[in-house]
Amino acid sequence: MKKLIFITIIFMGILLQGQILSAQNQYYKWGVRVGGTAYDFGTPNGEGFNLSKMSAGFNFAGIRHISPSFNVRLSGFATPGDNLPLANTNSDIQNILDLSADLEYKFANGYILPENSWFEPYIFIGAGFHESRDFYGKINGGLGFNFWAFPEMAFFVESNYNNLFTDEIDNYMHHTVGLRFRIGKGNDTDGDGISDDKDACPTKAGLKEFNGCPDTDADGIPDNEDECPNEAGLAEFKGCPDTDGDGVADKNDQCPEVAGLKELNGCPDTDGDGIADKDDDCPTEAGSKDLKGCPDRDGDGVADKNDQCPDEAGLPSLMGCPDTDGDGIADKDDKCPTEAGPKDNNGCPIPKEEIEKELEMDAKQIQFETGKSVIRKESITALNKVVELMNQYPNSKFTIEGYTDNVGNAAANKTLSQQRADAVKKYFTDKGIAASRLESIGYGIEKPIASNATAEGRAQNRRVEIHLEK
Repeated sequence: MKKLIFITIIFMGILLQGQILSAQNQYYKWGVRVGGTAYDFGTPNGEGFNLSKMSAGFNFAGIRHISPSFNVRLSGFATPGDNLPLANTNSDIQNILDLSADLEYKFANGYILPENSWFEPYIFIGAGFHESRDFYGKINGGLGFNFWAFPEMAFFVESNYNNLFTDEIDNYMHHTVGLRFRIGKGNDTDGDGISDDKDACPTKAGLKEFNGCPDTDADGIPDNEDECPNEAGLAEFKGCPDTDGDGVADKNDQCPEVAGLKELNGCPDTDGDGIADKDDDCPTEAGSKDLKGCPDRDGDGVADKNDQCPDEAGLPSLMGCPDTDGDGIADKDDKCPTEAGPKDNNGCPIPKEEIEKELEMDAKQIQFETGKSVIRKESITALNKVVELMNQYPNSKFTIEGYTDNVGNAAANKTLSQQRADAVKKYFTDKGIAASRLESIGYGIEKPIASNATAEGRAQNRRVEIHLEK
């Protein structure tokens, strides 16, 4: 018996060192348990639950957390044998001591049951030795249940089958009940005085009233629930401020310092036209979105603030003013608003005689390659002057006439004159003059303006004439 007590004291001393006084889980790596044990020699040997084959004892164990699924433990069981008979002798067992190292598999591992479940079933297997009359090796295994009634304490029940490597003593079971303790403080990673298993923010130092989470901006909302943790705010906006008090949190408010409307992301709309003042070029006058919030009284697409004729529909190119005669000069600046005319004549038409005179002068400068309808480069300046004049009278039509001298075949000359008139027409249409305003005619040797008997006269007859029709 002294030997048993001595071994027990040494084993308990090892278990009760300070490093193992905390329970075993991911926060508390170590644990300890104590309990009462019944040595059962009847059940595993086919005699059922026989009290005469049982003896009371006690159990002690130290447990170490390895992973969410596994613990290792060192267990000790002891009992005065109460004259339990040996299997193959007539002598009795007076004292029994068992020591074993076990591997536990926990079902409360986050896969089957939550790690923090109050109900924690487990199975285990181990090996060790049995000491009564002598030392014997053994293997053992079983199952148990922890019931965590309190954060630091659980009740447990366990049954453990022991198979001895001897024929001198029957195999037996331990039936154990007792307490399992979480003693001491668990891990406190952030050092805020709240153990990690109770800390909602275990890596950031926080406050007890917020389960260990910080409140950086001190607005009464913990950072883990605060969408604006660095700015004091309101609970209704999840910790974010609303500086202008318009019901839109500053982080979502495009005008955070001016009270506005929710539908306009917190910006005001002074004129009520549905366009936020910050985007409204006319914030005090209701207008349309396509004119950036500005009104357009005459509906001509030019905002009143840019419209020089805001009460008369006009053209954007003329700052909203009308151009009745279409000569490109606004009526307000046109001295002849119903008759097209050039700008240098204040919008009034130039007498037809003057136009014809100008056309005659320019047409005389148009020259072609000999016997061809190819316009010479030296004709370009004169042609461009005609284009400019035609643009001054956008509603007028013009006739382009081609002529030749009488040298050669008359039919061939007529064809050449038509080709030359067409070449001039094409030049004008390439410059943007509408083809509907132009007519080209080839007269050939008809309508000479000088005698074909002389070289000088024939040169005058080889010509292009341009006339104003209307």
